[in-house]
Amino acid sequence: EAIAVRVSAANGCAFCRDAHGAAASALGLSDDALTELTSDTPPARLAPVLAFVDKLDREPAAVTAADRQAVLDAGFDETALHHAALVCGFFNLMNRWVEGLGYPSAPELTRAAGRMLARDGYAALVKGGGRPTDRSGGRP
Repeated sequence: EAIAVRVSAANGCAFCRDAHGAAASALGLSDDALTELTSDTPPARLAPVLAFVDKLDREPAAVTAADRQAVLDAGFDETALHHAALVCGFFNLMNRWVEGLGYPSAPELTRAAGRMLARDGYAALVKGGGRPTDRSGGRP
């Protein structure tokens, strides 16, 4: 969720930033830590991962072995490194889908989406068709 918030904020996707921020909050992330996720000083423990994700998000071809090694040196394993890259790529796709279709970042909707993700995980998106809807069930 932290990477989803970071990438979505960088890409200007308010819906994904807010929905995944709500999920992170529901999973126990403090408001201060959530604010730090989109700042120049992210939470210290995540700083190497988020630096890697930032570079991958901005300029994928510029990522180096040293960038990957910094994540490993911070105590994350290869699986975490792969997950960070996959989540970054996934949210680049999702941000473009959401922005391209004009989904609004309505507070009621993003809070509900965040609670659903925290409670049911991503399987809930598959069961619901993966399409955000407004309270009336319609598309924006």
